Amino acid sequence: MPQDLPLPALGPPPDGLELEKLDRYLAYEDHPDDHPVARWSITNDGAAEWALRKLAELEREASAVQLQAEEWVEQITSWAEERGAKLSKSAAFFRDHLERYGLARRELTGAATVELPTGKVATRAGNPRAVIGSPELLVKCLKRLNRPDLVRVREDVLISQLLEDQELHARYHEVPTVWKVGLDCGCVTLHLHPDRFNGAFPCPECETAGVHVVDMAVEVEGHWQLLVDINGKTGVELPGVEVIAPSTSSTVTIR
Repeated sequence: MPQDLPLPALGPPPDGLELEKLDRYLAYEDHPDDHPVARWSITNDGAAEWALRKLAELEREASAVQLQAEEWVEQITSWAEERGAKLSKSAAFFRDHLERYGLARRELTGAATVELPTGKVATRAGNPRAVIGSPELLVKCLKRLNRPDLVRVREDVLISQLLEDQELHARYHEVPTVWKVGLDCGCVTLHLHPDRFNGAFPCPECETAGVHVVDMAVEVEGHWQLLVDINGKTGVELPGVEVIAPSTSSTVTIR
């Protein structure tokens, strides 16, 4: 027998959510005020199994659509490449002759551009350009000539090596969000879980009974830090290091 899960539900699942009506539910998810329909939810294993079957059907159809699209794209791409190759080859023939003509005309007349009704052929004289062929040899030469100022030293931090260093003892530390909660008794208290202040409750500051929340705001934004032990100090935050907060994900697998 399916077991009901101890989860909040906005209503019992319908006997069947027909796929033809699914658009109404999806529209409700995007714009609930414009589509006042009962929200569908999963509250037991039976409803979850039904949803998995529907998900499998949809993903099979989506895969078939993708395969058909890839087949059409391959046909169109093949046609475009074949036709485009012929056109590009013909265009290159005329472009090469026009470029050679422009260079020859510049050599004879000195004119950099040939202006014609359909377009123009422009030429441009290039300038010498230096490139480094052997960086090591050039660096040694400049140092020997007492010009180390022309040599740039690049420094990088090996973050993976830093995290694995036994002496630094690097570890992650979470700084939780701290809320400033204003109460109708006039007190202000700091709390990590403002959702616990529901209805009337004793004030944690003045112990007045039956107080209510008036307003609340974030006092300290929650974030993660990378702390290390260095130079005899414990729990030092390294400036310039940002930590991406971890996230928990859920994965659905179709058998």
